[in-house]
Amino acid sequence: MKATKESEEKFRRIFDDSPIGIELYDRKGNLLEINKASLKIFGISDIKNVPNYNFFEDPNTPENIKEDLEFGKISRFEKIYDFAPIKKSNLYETSKSGKIFHDVLVSPLFLKGDKEFSHLLVQVQDITLKKLAEQKIKESEENYRNLINNLSDAIVKIDLNGTLTYASPEMYNMFGFKETELIGFNNLTLIHPDDLPNLIKIMKEAVKSNKKLYFEFRVKHKNGHYVPVAARGSAIKEEGKIRLIGVLTDITESKNAEQKLRESEIKHRLAYNRADFYKDLFAHDMNNILHNILSSIDLYSLCQKYPEKLDKGEELLDLIKTQAKRGAKLISNIQKLSLLEQTELQTEKVDICDHLKNAIKFVKESFQDRNLNILIEAKNENFHVRANELLLDVFENILINSVKYNNNNSVLINNIISKEIKDEKKYIKLQFLDNGIGIPDSRKETIFDRSYKKDRTLKGMGIGLSLVRSIIYSYNGHITIEDKEQGDYSKGSNFIIYIPEME
Repeated sequence: MKATKESEEKFRRIFDDSPIGIELYDRKGNLLEINKASLKIFGISDIKNVPNYNFFEDPNTPENIKEDLEFGKISRFEKIYDFAPIKKSNLYETSKSGKIFHDVLVSPLFLKGDKEFSHLLVQVQDITLKKLAEQKIKESEENYRNLINNLSDAIVKIDLNGTLTYASPEMYNMFGFKETELIGFNNLTLIHPDDLPNLIKIMKEAVKSNKKLYFEFRVKHKNGHYVPVAARGSAIKEEGKIRLIGVLTDITESKNAEQKLRESEIKHRLAYNRADFYKDLFAHDMNNILHNILSSIDLYSLCQKYPEKLDKGEELLDLIKTQAKRGAKLISNIQKLSLLEQTELQTEKVDICDHLKNAIKFVKESFQDRNLNILIEAKNENFHVRANELLLDVFENILINSVKYNNNNSVLINNIISKEIKDEKKYIKLQFLDNGIGIPDSRKETIFDRSYKKDRTLKGMGIGLSLVRSIIYSYNGHITIEDKEQGDYSKGSNFIIYIPEME
């Protein structure tokens, strides 16, 4: 008897002093006992103030709970109240949702020998604050996720080996890959080879200095092209390991803008240089031409006073005509160069042999006092390219140079036309081999671009070959110079032109 009493007292102390709310119900669900913790949960200070309450009639109690209890099952569930079941709880004002959350554990009690439970032991904990905290965490995570998902930048985390451990959705939009193609793989293989050494250096610096760093590099897109990005990042410690976290910004637009700005600056600088070059060239060469003409006129006037020198006067008239032609050619060349640089000229199917024959005829008429032997060597006459009337200027300029810079009594120019395949493209190849004074190796690289330099030590008007190269480039072709006899430039030159064939 004494032992039973002690046991009851012990149970009562546990029941009353438990920090967990404990409630005892009869088989029908009527409340019989409630401890202090439960009273506190319901905001009631005295058990006398507890109204009648039935566990099973509470709409927040699951309907299937009674069936589970019949089988002796212990059930656990959450009760969610819009108000306290007995009295309005203080937590009601705390909950933003106006709800109170209870974690409920229900245990059926069986008397010895009974097959049906006689009482219910219910343990209750108020988890409203916990739910509020979880809700805040969930809302924070959703806000963070929405922020990350809607960023135009990509957030990434990699380990020190370059393995990608996390990437925001924009990472996949930016580079065209799927998550399964990047996460867990070494992404350093996607970095442009020229940028990789510096990137690795910066990664090490970030780990060592623990500072936020900014750097730019290029990442290979799934389609094969490279995307320029700017990265801001630093080293962090996560799960005991050092990782690098960074924000990647696609800077393609800004890089394109920078490139266009550079191109614009170059274009304007070249335009200024061209204008300056043409001005100086025209002033210098035209001054020489006019000087020669004026000098010849003065001499011709003297010849008229002395009949015995009339023969000399004829030579002076020829010289005046030649200088006038030089002036006209100079003006024409400058106009054509300017036109080439400012507009895209129309092209059509052109017969190379016809143009070359016309150029040879013009040169022979221009140098009637020279012994010219100009040949055409071609296996067939079916040589067509996409060009225009400026091709005639190309041939005339090369042939005239071959005559002018030739000290031999007999000028020999052999023009060889053939077909050749270069880089899987079909070209018409033209070779102009002469027996002139030749061109030293030091000048072969620069002879086509006297290039707006005010070098007046060179013979000639200095614009013919610049015009030649510009015209050939406009046909998507190219031009080079070699020695006629390899290794000995003094034996003559070989101008080689390649122009895409038009069938």
